[in-house]
Amino acid sequence: RPTRALLSAVARFGHPFAAPWLIQQLADEALADHAAAALSLLFGPIVAAPSILDAAAWRGTVASLAADPGQRLRLGRPWSAAVVAGECASGELSRLDLELRLDELTARLGAGDRPDLGGLAPHVRPRLGAFLEQAQRRG
Repeated sequence: RPTRALLSAVARFGHPFAAPWLIQQLADEALADHAAAALSLLFGPIVAAPSILDAAAWRGTVASLAADPGQRLRLGRPWSAAVVAGECASGELSRLDLELRLDELTARLGAGDRPDLGGLAPHVRPRLGAFLEQAQRRG
């Protein structure tokens, strides 16, 4: 059974051909919001409220993109460390989502020791900033 974590992982992987499966998950009332978030993570804000949970809106919009199956996406752009670092620096991610992005940068780029986010914000911000700068230089 799909879960929020699985939807997020599929979206973070970035393959545009995951769209039909993610769109299908919009039909599950318990997962619809998470499926919409995953689709937005993959393709960017191409479907807005009130249509964000509408499978037909997503199907039509995604089909019009003609996405390249050889190109991994994040927020509708080709995946890059800069795009992921921008997500991290936005201040909009939950602690869990931030941890996942840092793991992703570490795994994909060998970006060095990722910062421990367990401390207080004033102590974490400089380490996080340095890590994100390093990731951007590598990717």
